[in-house]
Amino acid sequence: MKASILVIGFIGLLWISTLQAQNPFNKGEDSLAVENVRIESLILTEKPELRVPVPETQFSRPNLKFNERNVRVDFVLPQASVRIPPPLNAPLLDQPSRYIKIGGGRFATTSADVYWYNGRNKNTGWGIDAHHSGMANGYLPYTEFLEHKANGHLNWYKNRFILGLKANFHQADYHHYGDPLLVNTLDQQLRTRRNWIRLNSDVSLKSNDPGAKTTYSGTLGFRVWQDNLQSQETNVMVQMGISTFLKDQLRLEPEYELIVGNNNVNTLSEGRIFNHLRPLIAWRKDKVEVKAGFGLNVYSATESESRFYPHIQGRFEMLKDRLEIGSEISGGMRYQMMYQWIAENPYLDTLTRVLPSIDKYVAKLYFSGKWAKLLTWKLSLHARETDRQAVYYSALGREGYFTVLYDTGFVQQGIRLDWTLNRMKEWEGGGAISYNNNQTGTVAHFFHQPAFRAEVFLSWIPTDRLKFTLKNYTFGSRTMGIAATGNAYSVVTAPAFSDIGIGLEYRFYKRFSLFLEANNLAAQTYQRWYLYPERPLDFRGGLSAVF
Repeated sequence: MKASILVIGFIGLLWISTLQAQNPFNKGEDSLAVENVRIESLILTEKPELRVPVPETQFSRPNLKFNERNVRVDFVLPQASVRIPPPLNAPLLDQPSRYIKIGGGRFATTSADVYWYNGRNKNTGWGIDAHHSGMANGYLPYTEFLEHKANGHLNWYKNRFILGLKANFHQADYHHYGDPLLVNTLDQQLRTRRNWIRLNSDVSLKSNDPGAKTTYSGTLGFRVWQDNLQSQETNVMVQMGISTFLKDQLRLEPEYELIVGNNNVNTLSEGRIFNHLRPLIAWRKDKVEVKAGFGLNVYSATESESRFYPHIQGRFEMLKDRLEIGSEISGGMRYQMMYQWIAENPYLDTLTRVLPSIDKYVAKLYFSGKWAKLLTWKLSLHARETDRQAVYYSALGREGYFTVLYDTGFVQQGIRLDWTLNRMKEWEGGGAISYNNNQTGTVAHFFHQPAFRAEVFLSWIPTDRLKFTLKNYTFGSRTMGIAATGNAYSVVTAPAFSDIGIGLEYRFYKRFSLFLEANNLAAQTYQRWYLYPERPLDFRGGLSAVF
């Protein structure tokens, strides 16, 4: 016990001293801000959808259709040691996880979702899902937006290994309407139409023997993005990892990643190579686990650069299944792709050169736990200092498209609280609240990144046939872009925004249900991106079935 306290205390002191050595302030990281609010899975791309945590403790329910989370199987399967209990390859029950949902509404095209997953039968598991959705003409001309997505995976379990295949397709077709200078109808029709396709596929092989001294995993991945302006990006990735015991409580865990990419924008072409090596030593005893090592990144393109950084992390289970504390100190480069950026901001100027970001340091400290099997929570503190932090900004020019700016010496400090109210009789709930203090260096403002965010939902299921849901998504004020005012420029700041939504689902016959949704009940003015107004109060409804 004393050794456990000393280990956690050492990690905590190292975490604090690192912050003080880099900057006199506590600088933090919030996943929402770092990832720039990824919106790949939104039904309507401009307004983020509530993404609350999935309850970890599932209680028996009389029917599945009242909660899509019970039906929508994750694209990435859980670890094999969890999914396949001994003996290996024992057949598992086929779960009723096939789901169809069709609907439409005000300011929305017809939407359709199909999920088909066979659970796992004998030594094979597979699943597919497809989605069609979009935004209708609405109250502004040339604002149509259509999206099509499809996912598929196949896992083959054989002896002591698992072979996995997965693929993703994402296509968008839309009009750009953010430039107020485009008043000519012909210009709007010809110069604002955009579309792109994103494809990825992965082949993986990993061992499936939790009791073995040495385990391994390897993945070969492929990412490609292409738009109607003949811009294209291709990335091939190789990832490998090994874990082997040196002694009973000591493991060696080296990791390696290689990415070979190529960008073609008009007549410009650039090849890129990224190497990431991180060997770690892991020690675990009773309730304490510590990992330590170093990382090395080498990036080669038009010019080359490298980054060496220490890595240490640890966790301590203070109360079994009730309270855990952990921390991490790391750094290094992060390889970035237009493939990811275009899904975050479809209105991005694709002439932007994609460069890796450099984390001078990244520090994390978290507390997590459960209360009476009903409440799951996690409190996180984050800190980082980053060079080449990408931010999106919009100014008049280039037909109003967004440009990526790279900030040097960007510092962020933040705190985040996540919680999930697991099924308690007829109630469900969950949410996340975060606050970040962003300090830019060369860039005057951190565009499109509000300091405060909150997302909360609460569901009431009074009977086996009825479910009511209330949800809220709140943005704090944020800098949107730069507007021209004569010969000078002024910064545009968006006020705080709070979207209140309600939902109703009614099972009228066995596994068939009707659903109704209403969003932005306060009908507030909202722009996810500068000069791209969000629709006002909207409604959606339709039919769903689980079988």
